Amino acid sequence: MSTLSRFWAWIRYQHLLPFSSRNRSRGRAYASVVGAVEYWLDRPRRVRGVARVASGLSTTSHEARRVIRDGLAAEAQAEADVTFLIRHPGELLAHLPDASAPLAQHGRTVFAAMNTGAEVFAYAYLRKVCRLNVRALSRPFGPDNPMSPAKERYAEQRRKWLWIQLGVDELDGSPASAAVAERHLAGGAPLFAPLDALATASVDTHPIELCEERLLTSAEVFALARRTGSSIVPVAAIRAPDGVRIHFGAPISSGREDAWPALAGALEEFIRRWPDQWCQWPHVRPAGGRPARVPRRVPVPGRPVPEPARLTT
Repeated sequence: MSTLSRFWAWIRYQHLLPFSSRNRSRGRAYASVVGAVEYWLDRPRRVRGVARVASGLSTTSHEARRVIRDGLAAEAQAEADVTFLIRHPGELLAHLPDASAPLAQHGRTVFAAMNTGAEVFAYAYLRKVCRLNVRALSRPFGPDNPMSPAKERYAEQRRKWLWIQLGVDELDGSPASAAVAERHLAGGAPLFAPLDALATASVDTHPIELCEERLLTSAEVFALARRTGSSIVPVAAIRAPDGVRIHFGAPISSGREDAWPALAGALEEFIRRWPDQWCQWPHVRPAGGRPARVPRRVPVPGRPVPEPARLTT
């Protein structure tokens, strides 16, 4: 991390983020400023993300740049929302949707999410609104997940806030936590896991076809599902003016031969419908294959986006 990046992280997490906690309008301002600065601060990340969006979504480079900017702002908005809720703990339920439709699966189930920045609210929704005994796997701090000291302090505050609100700590992805997660699933309780955020250099990964590129996701989560005979339910947390909306795909049997492609297809539906809320475009680890590139000419408009398989709210 460069000196400029460390200085910006200090400004962002030490000063701007606490400023955003007072009210919602400050949070929106924080997201707008941070999205713009992050977009211009890291040119390699920007170029990589724009190329991946333009290629994967068959769109123009101009539209791809908008998607990347909005994705960075969405990630910052989730930080502002969490910081606001840390300051106003009684507002969490108002931020989450009502459980308007019962979940078909609530026993041995892995809720597989993509990292939209707001996936923490999908976990809170399952535990606090749906009252499921769900545990969450999270990406541990360490060399595979480097953070500035200021960001690490925010991450620790977020972890403590979740523990206070939900009554249980996240599982950090270590071997000991993986064993706890397997016992939890084997006992008939569900697990929540963001697949793309858990894929690091030190864990087993599995390539999937996502938006016309082979990307790496966590293989351990899928292995846990298979060893315990759990079904897999795709889930996405999408920001809305009054909070978040939680979307679920149809359950997928982990014993199916085509389980990985089926899961990838369901998650891709979410990404294609809300590409500007997936903040991992520049960060996911490629698995080789055709590299993303910016098209030389304006392509045909993107393919029609299918509706989610099942919508709870």
